[in-house]
Amino acid sequence: MKKRYVLEKYKFTITLIFVTSCLALFMAGCGQKQDMYSVDKKTQFVETQFDSNEQKTNLLAKYVEHFEKNQAGDFDKTGQPAGWWDESNDGKNNAEIEVTGTGAAYITKVSEETWGKVLSDQLIVDLNATNTMRVVINKIDKNTGFKIMVQQPDQAEIQISETGDGAGVHVYNLAEKTGWSGVTTFAIILIVEAEINGVGTLVDEIWITEAINNEAYFCDFHNKAGKPGGWWDASDDKNNNATIKSNGKGSAEVVKAGADVWGKVLSDRLTMDLDIYGTLSVVVNRVAEETGFKLMIQEAGTAEAMTLSENGSGAGVYQYDIRKKTGWSGEKTFTITLVVEATQNKTGTLIDLVRIDEVGF
Repeated sequence: MKKRYVLEKYKFTITLIFVTSCLALFMAGCGQKQDMYSVDKKTQFVETQFDSNEQKTNLLAKYVEHFEKNQAGDFDKTGQPAGWWDESNDGKNNAEIEVTGTGAAYITKVSEETWGKVLSDQLIVDLNATNTMRVVINKIDKNTGFKIMVQQPDQAEIQISETGDGAGVHVYNLAEKTGWSGVTTFAIILIVEAEINGVGTLVDEIWITEAINNEAYFCDFHNKAGKPGGWWDASDDKNNNATIKSNGKGSAEVVKAGADVWGKVLSDRLTMDLDIYGTLSVVVNRVAEETGFKLMIQEAGTAEAMTLSENGSGAGVYQYDIRKKTGWSGEKTFTITLVVEATQNKTGTLIDLVRIDEVGF
């Protein structure tokens, strides 16, 4: 995109944050599981799930306290969110941004061109301390694309997103993408690309935070196509087997392949201190029609896995407090189990990311 955008002077400055602590593996072999699962008929739906609204409120409050700044990236209220504005004076390249009331914002193209934009207020960020932008995209309408760009005052915009980025969680290193460093003033530009108006992108959260932590667990399946490292099927269990395969685009397909109505794949064993690293996050891009999934966790040396996900979980971004769900604390050795539920084989779930972060994030 060649056009430059001139940003107006804003009334206040905000810092958007999303704490990401993604991670290198603590892994060491797996054991066969003897777990039982109930199956209900499922239909596909989209949901961003927390245990309660109070949990989400507390989570966001921790982000704000940590960075000593307010933020406008969780889109709490109905209407145009604070800290964001459309370009209603630019009929050719305008878009609208409106909060859904459920913590996300819908950006809709309303321009004469094939793209439209909305912009954040100017941000003042020390990129030497907080240089990671994390964006959660819940949905992109059919035949629609999006771009994320940043721009210093009176300078050319710089594209941060990759071509073809879709729904899911996207992490961008601002310093590497822009060449900027130190205390920097800039705005974020969200662009919707489409041939027709009235379509757009549903953005759930935008945060700018400190660099990635390398001390816990992170799997985004960005290896080549094939079974992803650190995960294995239950091929010796013909009744309850499933297969897992990376698609080469950062996601992994988990497909039921056993005789029973559910099948499972398992992570390697992880050993970690849950008092430090206790938040499990999972991004589910797609659940096939009439198919369900469960996320479970099993301590080494025990016979039963414990369910973390809720009944009826579909595509969405999920976070679970491991200690609250299991009653565990301190150092534990465990395996993560992904279960596909379906009445027929060759159906499954597309998983984008699994990670364990610091407690409270």
